[in-house]
Amino acid sequence: MKDSKLNMLKVFLNIFGVISILLFGSLFVLTSFDAPVMQNGGALRFLRWDILSKHVELMIEIVYLVWGIFMLLAARILPITFHSSTLRSGQISPMGC
Repeated sequence: MKDSKLNMLKVFLNIFGVISILLFGSLFVLTSFDAPVMQNGGALRFLRWDILSKHVELMIEIVYLVWGIFMLLAARILPITFHSSTLRSGQISPMGC
């Protein structure tokens, strides 16, 4: 039972990580280069944080991009090592060392 839940967690983390990297990576690149598709009247305009300035949008996008990378790393390393009770007790270090 525990192994199936752990496998489901790994699958979720992998899917979430890949989607986050693809979405926020492409948003970061498009926002960085002021792509016309992201400007007013563009097809992807709805994906921008409208009331924020460009540098704030980029900061938010890079934070979510790094979070997606962390999700992929967490799926590859034993996910239970990132559980808060395991980290508090000092049983396993966060990077599995």
